[in-house]
This record gives sequence, structure tokens and C-alpha cells, in this order.
Amino acid sequence: MSNYRYVNGAQEVQAQLLAYPAKVEQRVVRNALAAGARVVRDAAKAEAPVRSGKLRGSIRVSTKARKGQVTAGVRVGNLKTGVFYAHMVLGGTKPHSIVPRRGKGLKVGNVPRRRAEHPGARPDDFMGRAKSSIGRALDTIVERARALIDKLNQEITAP
Repeated sequence: MSNYRYVNGAQEVQAQLLAYPAKVEQRVVRNALAAGARVVRDAAKAEAPVRSGKLRGSIRVSTKARKGQVTAGVRVGNLKTGVFYAHMVLGGTKPHSIVPRRGKGLKVGNVPRRRAEHPGARPDDFMGRAKSSIGRALDTIVERARALIDKLNQEITAP
């Protein structure tokens, strides 16, 4: 686990959240975490290599709440949109042979082949580089939570 710098106002926000019912607290936390995750997502999109733009387009924020614990994350790759190769970009690939499946042909250039040798690919840890934005993301989480709490307070005190 990484060590992050102290986030100004986090304890104050936490104390204010405890005054609300669990459902409201969960909604505020989920919204604030999603806002922070969007900061990291944007940094990952800026760092991602671009050929077709599909890999960059597959970077998304996900949140979930289970058993009172709220989490948010940034994911990359999506089988539905055809970005099955995200893990290969992140981790690289070893040199390997490519053999066609079920009698389909394989062409290297315009020359038909029975197999081809792939030289492998270097890893590109763009998601790791995006982690440098976590400090800004933590600040965004606290700012968003404060804004949501202020909005709740105004709704409660409004006549």
C-alpha cells in the first residue's frame, strides 16, 4: 500500500458525515470517490498510448457499495468494445508464434504464411504513471464531499 500525504479537511468531513443516516452518507461518499476517480481516469487517458483511440476510450470509472463499504476504481479494457488487449499493453508480451485458427489464412504483409513470429512488446504502464495524480484526486474527494455536505445542510435549513 502506498503512503499518501495528509489530506486537509478529511477528518472534518468524516465527522460531518457521521451526523447523517447511513444511506445519505453512502451516497455522498460514493459521489465524492467517483469525482476523485475521474481525476485519475483523466490522467490515465492522457498517458495512454493511442493508435485507434479504443484503448483510451475504454478507460472508465467504476464505483460500488457493498456491506457498508464504498469503493471507486479506474478500469481499462472492455471486451464488449473489442479492447481485449489492455493487459497486454500494460504488462507487455513475450516473443511468441502466431498460428492461424481453424484453417484460416495468415498474411504477413501480402505474403500468405502458416505461422508468424511476433517479437513481443514492451510494457507500457500508463495506469501506473496515472497514479501520480492521486494527490489531486484525494483533494477532489474532500472538496466534493464538502460541497455535497454543504448542499445537504442548505436543504435541511431551508424553510
